[in-house]
Amino acid sequence: MDFKKPLALPKNIEAIDLGLPSGIKWANMNIGAKDFADSGEYFAWDKIRAATANWKENWKMPSEKQMQELHDECQWTWAKETNSAGEKVNGYKVIGKNGNSIFLPAAGFCEDSKLRKFDSRGFYWSSSPDEYDDSCANYLGFNEFKGNVYVDFCYFEFPMRPVFQEIDAPVTAKIVSNAKAPADSSECFAWKKIHKPADFKFQRCKKLALPKNIEAIDLGLPSGVKWANMNVGAEAPAEYGEYFAWGKIAPQKNYVKYRSFAFGNERCDLEEIDFDISGNAQHDAATANWGDEWRMPSKSSFEELIQKCKWNWTRMNGVAGYQVIGPNGNSIFLPAAGYHYGTELHYAGSDGYYWNSSPHENDGSLAYRLCFGAERRNLHYYHRHWGFTVRPIFAG
Repeated sequence: MDFKKPLALPKNIEAIDLGLPSGIKWANMNIGAKDFADSGEYFAWDKIRAATANWKENWKMPSEKQMQELHDECQWTWAKETNSAGEKVNGYKVIGKNGNSIFLPAAGFCEDSKLRKFDSRGFYWSSSPDEYDDSCANYLGFNEFKGNVYVDFCYFEFPMRPVFQEIDAPVTAKIVSNAKAPADSSECFAWKKIHKPADFKFQRCKKLALPKNIEAIDLGLPSGVKWANMNVGAEAPAEYGEYFAWGKIAPQKNYVKYRSFAFGNERCDLEEIDFDISGNAQHDAATANWGDEWRMPSKSSFEELIQKCKWNWTRMNGVAGYQVIGPNGNSIFLPAAGYHYGTELHYAGSDGYYWNSSPHENDGSLAYRLCFGAERRNLHYYHRHWGFTVRPIFAG
């Protein structure tokens, strides 16, 4: 297939009237599909309307509001249908109040040239960027148990289901191939503006530089673990640095539940993380930003820091926090950087919250963190979507 040319409009395409209040009609198949149960092609999100670029007149990507309307106004029934290859595939039969319906296959998504969650989850881009973070966009996500409109990073490659609407003129865009899915599924490709090179995992967001004055401090701990003298995103020991949701490698503008790496039936996450993320460049904020020699500390590393060191509440350059003194007399400073929830910073200057790499043993929405104030310090689990600071350990 020549990916430099827009995909042809299928001969069997239909605009299905579901009796929605807005009057919007939905396509009966995905872009690049041969029939209604096919996955079609996979796209990374871009501001250019992909459906318009490929199918031209009257077809466009659905907005967040149109997706929410589809979710709220229709009956959703988990079902199996037969695709053009004769295979049975899972998905939702979406039935409008007038009795008409469309089928949305659980086509999964593509990332790093791999097809993931195929036949168990569905992800469909909307045209709407995230209100708070220009690296994210809204999408319709679902599994067998539940679905809704969520937000995630634009580099993920999802299928697209267009809507039919009268517009003035088509918009065109060139498409380039950049990823191969397994042989039994559609080819994956992304828009040229966000074409992914082989090392794209470190280009999804602006990588935080390794500070020139970074040091690995030997505290004389029994494990031999050395601790960084500053937080990820800081340039000096007393600086707060950046804040991260657990399992995320980039700061966010808004720390809310629908962005977090939780799993179960509550929502449709791209990945279920029930393992220790220390040293995993896809999810460890220290490794992803500072390199393989640095990683997030585990719960046991923080336990050792608490039990084997002396903790003095003090100030460094006017910043409140703990001087943590090791058995050999060397020390590090942990600033009371507070935490981010939503778009607001809370308790900076009085409390400190530092992520561990360890997930909760039984609850996929939680992970462990160090929490401290002037009169307390403890390890406990908390919600993964909150924004806490990260203090790496040296693994070199």
